[in-house]
Amino acid sequence: MVIRYLTPDEKKNYAHTIIGYDALAIIVHKSNPIKSLTLQQLIDIYRGKIERWSQLGGVDKPIILISKQPNRGLLYLFEKGTGLFHPSNPANSNPAKTIATWAWDAGANNNNIVWTGGLPDAISYISLGSALAHIANGMPIKIIALDGVFPSAESIANHSYPIVGELSLVYHKDDSKAKKFIEYMLSDTAQKVIAKNKFNRVDYAK
Repeated sequence: MVIRYLTPDEKKNYAHTIIGYDALAIIVHKSNPIKSLTLQQLIDIYRGKIERWSQLGGVDKPIILISKQPNRGLLYLFEKGTGLFHPSNPANSNPAKTIATWAWDAGANNNNIVWTGGLPDAISYISLGSALAHIANGMPIKIIALDGVFPSAESIANHSYPIVGELSLVYHKDDSKAKKFIEYMLSDTAQKVIAKNKFNRVDYAK
């Protein structure tokens, strides 16, 4: 199961089916007064051009950058949405398109959540579904808008939110058991579970 878009080679070699949609939520500590960023400001933060919250109208503290380790699905989604790439990416040699080398590389999604919830000056990105679930359980983080748009079921469905991802199941083309599982995942029963876990159904609005 992946949140990122598949590469052309992956689409050629494997079958895939979209079972839902998610968004890349930008999160900060709950105490951070910043409520919204433009996509360009987010890019400038992650490439190290904006280094202090005071440059954005916040407190005069250095921004703690939290990103993702290479080969993580959310990193691919972040790279696609911002045009920035991990410093270790061999395909990129342009410093203006590189995530700052001092950004913390999180592994599991819980790392992003816990680090951001414990560090008042941190910024990170995470699956919207995961962010909403942790906020509901009391984690002191908040989601900020991008280009004036908050990630929501509606803004994901109409793509007004800038960074949206597909939830896809990837499988061998001749795997009959996988195909039966896909049928189940597209059923109303399974789609209700996807919605319950705060992701968008494939047939949003039901």
